[in-house]
Amino acid sequence: MTVNKIRKETSNKSISLLAKTLILFWKKNASVPPNKPQVEQGAIHLVDTIREKSRSMFLDAVEGSPQGGNFEEICRQIEEQIFLTSKTEAEYRKGVRTRVINLRDRRNPELRGAVLTGVISPREFATMSAEVDFGGIGRTWLTES
Repeated sequence: MTVNKIRKETSNKSISLLAKTLILFWKKNASVPPNKPQVEQGAIHLVDTIREKSRSMFLDAVEGSPQGGNFEEICRQIEEQIFLTSKTEAEYRKGVRTRVINLRDRRNPELRGAVLTGVISPREFATMSAEVDFGGIGRTWLTES
């Protein structure tokens, strides 16, 4: 028998009041509904899966770079900065796609080199505007910096 059912069916007013007080206490102090953690865990798993895929896309984009080396940490930092600055999942995905395309762009090797050698930090690259990181404008910005 549930507490609320006892509260409703009893004729004793003190038991009814005690049950109502108990229910209000539970509602006030309940931190998480029973089904919510399962949903959050699924969402966290989905986010982790998307983020892992994004990191691997960055690694694929810099694979075979003339700079050579292990760029996993740089790629992780770029992805993390994009994740932290994005307000929505769509904005995050767009940011990742844009930066991966920029790193793969064979017409803009200066940008890739600057990111991989640390001339442009992962944070700067992740927050760089489209006017700067695309094409010739990016080259101009790199030579002026």
